Amino acid sequence: MDSETTSIEEIFQILKKKWKLVIILPLITTAISIFYSFYIVKPQYEACTKVFVGKETADKEKYDNNDVEMYQKLLKTYSELAKTNTLVSKALKEHNIDLQSSAVLNTLTTIPTANTQILEIRYINLNKSLAKDTVSAITDEFIKETQELIPDSTVKVIEDVVISETLTSSKKRMYVAIGFIIGLMLSLGIIFLIEFLDYTFKDKEKLERIVQLPTFGIIPDDTKVRKIKNHIALIVEKKPKSIVAEAYRTLITNILYSESEKTIKTILVTSSKLQEGKSTVAGNLALSFAENDKKVIIVDCDLRKPSLHEKFNISNTSGLSDVILKRDSLDNVIQKHNKNLYVISSGKFTEKPASMLASQTMDDILTELKQKYDIILLDSPPAQAVTDAQILSSKVDCTLIVIRSGLTNAKSVLETKNLLIKVNGLVIGTVLHRTEYNKDTYYYRSHGSSNKITRSLLG
Repeated sequence: MDSETTSIEEIFQILKKKWKLVIILPLITTAISIFYSFYIVKPQYEACTKVFVGKETADKEKYDNNDVEMYQKLLKTYSELAKTNTLVSKALKEHNIDLQSSAVLNTLTTIPTANTQILEIRYINLNKSLAKDTVSAITDEFIKETQELIPDSTVKVIEDVVISETLTSSKKRMYVAIGFIIGLMLSLGIIFLIEFLDYTFKDKEKLERIVQLPTFGIIPDDTKVRKIKNHIALIVEKKPKSIVAEAYRTLITNILYSESEKTIKTILVTSSKLQEGKSTVAGNLALSFAENDKKVIIVDCDLRKPSLHEKFNISNTSGLSDVILKRDSLDNVIQKHNKNLYVISSGKFTEKPASMLASQTMDDILTELKQKYDIILLDSPPAQAVTDAQILSSKVDCTLIVIRSGLTNAKSVLETKNLLIKVNGLVIGTVLHRTEYNKDTYYYRSHGSSNKITRSLLG
């Protein structure tokens, strides 16, 4: 996420993408809380009795409001007395209860009832009988102690010991509900933390907002769309009716109808770093242009790590480097792929590729190609790795930056854009490559029996 306010729609899309986590984590925490509540936690029993604390007198007239107020105030003192270690120890010893006083005090509570002379004595134990016997013993000892300390006072049991289970069914349900809520909050927290720390691009809106360039193409990941075992490089040729192939056709339409003041003839395809798919995009772009009756040539200008010869399954014994070094002629290194598409491989390895691409010979090669072809595509090394992309960007009509969805971070893309602009390169837009397929992004329309599919990728 960026620093701008996230809309409700964006939040919904984020949750939609991570729906499995939203469901699975709460289910896990709920299952844990169910198991804990019903199988791990043992039932506990609370024994409770109530005593009345007052003045011992046979003459009711001598028992006035002042006495009542005094005993109400003394109730806190009585409450603390009932919880003393000495009293509890005596009670346990007198009644032969095999418990440690310190353990009993952990779950023993005394509660003065507000504005009364009534004191509640409560004790919790796993054993129902033991809980009852312990409260009875403490109550008996409490009565003895108070009569010794305050002879004219009286303490009477006004409610016999009542036993109740502390872990009731309603509490178990409450624990289960709490487990679900914790799981839900955790899942939402994890999702939004991941999104907040994610500086990569997964959608057109964020990409255009940050990079300030139009997104000309959104290319779905073919391995996810068609469940293909391996990624197909030239999918426009191998699977011409696929969604991915249609995405490339949309890409060339957006390029041809871009608002560039120049007539687009030479196009550089580059990226910020390795493994972003620039060569794959360049190859499919060339095939898509060729489908539209354009005479197209694609040149592998990555003289360090060439790959187009592998994608097009052609020889790389002689290519661009050989022409620049005058070891071969331009016509001789051009290899025909189909009636409209031609390829120039990188050629033999050279130690000074940047100086070769910056040479006058390279300019002459481009000039000659412009005379023979409608579209010239150049596949260059990543812009941040070496200066080759900058050199070539200044020689072509426009440049496209390929961005791998979920891989390329915003900082890299902005740096690449600035590097190309510094050499007066015209960066017309970006291509978001290998995005997650979202069926809501596409719409299908059948034309007669041909079942032609029309898809809107950028609308």
